[in-house]
Amino acid sequence: MEFVQSVSVLKEYLEFHREINFKLDEALEKKLEDLDVKFKNVEGLKQIKITRKEFFGDKNKAFDQFCKSRYTVRNYTKEEVPLPLLYECIDLAQRSPSFCNRQPNRVHIVKLKEQKEGILNIQNGNRGFGHLAETLLVITSVVSTTKGIHERFENHLNGGLFSMTLLNALHFNEIGACSLNWSVSDDKDMKLREVIEVPENEVVLMIIACGYLPEEFAIASSPRKTASEITVAH
Repeated sequence: MEFVQSVSVLKEYLEFHREINFKLDEALEKKLEDLDVKFKNVEGLKQIKITRKEFFGDKNKAFDQFCKSRYTVRNYTKEEVPLPLLYECIDLAQRSPSFCNRQPNRVHIVKLKEQKEGILNIQNGNRGFGHLAETLLVITSVVSTTKGIHERFENHLNGGLFSMTLLNALHFNEIGACSLNWSVSDDKDMKLREVIEVPENEVVLMIIACGYLPEEFAIASSPRKTASEITVAH
């Protein structure tokens, strides 16, 4: 599945630039054309074109329908997401499991243009869409809540649970979002702390770019493996 979808994405990339009459780098275009010829019959799932109303159509449905309706979105309007609504989403995320109820998770809401640009330049995995985000949510965790080396993974585990609930809360409140990883070197982590004030006892886990959605946009198909493909029953 991974191979088919990868080839499909590259073919769609070539097709898209042809449609808008954008001239790609000659060497790159030649490679994409060769790929198109070599795998003529490969056709994976393409981007899904959808309206805002359709995208949030199942947000009040049963849990299984809700989960299947949430996708990563990389296209936002300039409309401001109000702080009280973000706090409501964070309150919902606080219902996530927390080891010994220590509640180590913290959220830094970033809306100033200069700060957002600074953070996105450091993260460097948001080219082409990061600048559209109306809000960045920097997710951190207080390391002083852990006790000893045996709990060294707890901040990241709790942060992951918290972040997923937060993503669902954003979707429920009709806010589009995209998770941005923070697998960076120490020097980049320190640079982020020069852009916004993050206490020394907090470790940065990830960033969520979010905002209200336009009336029409496209989302990646992102096919998933089935439970039987990833599960071992003992």
